Amino acid sequence: MANVGKVDCTKCPGGQYQSSLGQTACTDCSAGRYQDLEGATSCKLCDTGTTSAAGSPVCNNGCDPGAYLLDKDCILCPRGKVR
Repeated sequence: MANVGKVDCTKCPGGQYQSSLGQTACTDCSAGRYQDLEGATSCKLCDTGTTSAAGSPVCNNGCDPGAYLLDKDCILCPRGKVR
């Protein structure tokens, strides 16, 4: 009977965090930061040369598949190579 009326708190999903007690909602990680784990209290900074959209669980190079980042420009992979 100890569990009657018990409500469990929910972990924040990847891409979000909550650093304060007693909150009712999670906060998105800001652009350029990410969180790949559930239940986080902060976000991680993307590595140099990568970025993320707000609320992202991962960082990427900011380019479409088949391209890479060079001096803030997306460059298509040359023939015979992929990314």
